[in-house]
Amino acid sequence: MCQFHMIQIVKRYLTKNPKMNASKELLQLCRSMVYQDATDFVGYYATWKVRWKDFLSKRTIHKDGKTYYLHRRIRTLVNSLDFYLPYLFTYQLPECVGMPNTNNKIEGTFTDLKKNLNNHSGLTTEHRRQFIIAYFLSRQKMQPNYP
Repeated sequence: MCQFHMIQIVKRYLTKNPKMNASKELLQLCRSMVYQDATDFVGYYATWKVRWKDFLSKRTIHKDGKTYYLHRRIRTLVNSLDFYLPYLFTYQLPECVGMPNTNNKIEGTFTDLKKNLNNHSGLTTEHRRQFIIAYFLSRQKMQPNYP
């Protein structure tokens, strides 16, 4: 998961101008993730979760007698952050030197690949697989080697 797309998920659930203090703090924290390393962000996020634990666990009783979480959107976002947190800072690992924190380059590559495959829409599954392999091999030869 790249940080750009994680921030897009955050915006989807919190909006650009949230009203609740917990949402404002979480939005600010997530926007700052691109300037932090993994240990700092994880520490700040854990502190935020402890601080707003009661807020996140509030429930309401529905007409049918069932209880539901009151702040469903922010809880969904927290679950998403918890799931993707191990992958948000992959680019900072020693074996990933030179990897960008977003995947914009690879998305452009996939867009180009899809256009090329659409131009050759009658390919069998095996020929399609061979086309994809040849496509990436040709791109690898064009790209400079990264450290």
